[in-house]
Amino acid sequence: MGRTNHIRVSDAEKEELNKARMSLYGTDEVPFGAVIDRLCREAGVSVDNDGPQMVRA
Repeated sequence: MGRTNHIRVSDAEKEELNKARMSLYGTDEVPFGAVIDRLCREAGVSVDNDGPQMVRA
């Protein structure tokens, strides 16, 4: 089964992602997936098909 590029978010979550996108990139043209990936990496969390996992340095 292929990976889907769609996620469901509430209006409040979408607003938070928009704020993060503007803060990190200064534009609203960056896909939410890239924003989520960056936020996860900065928080030390790896998200893959097995679910979220803490990344140990």
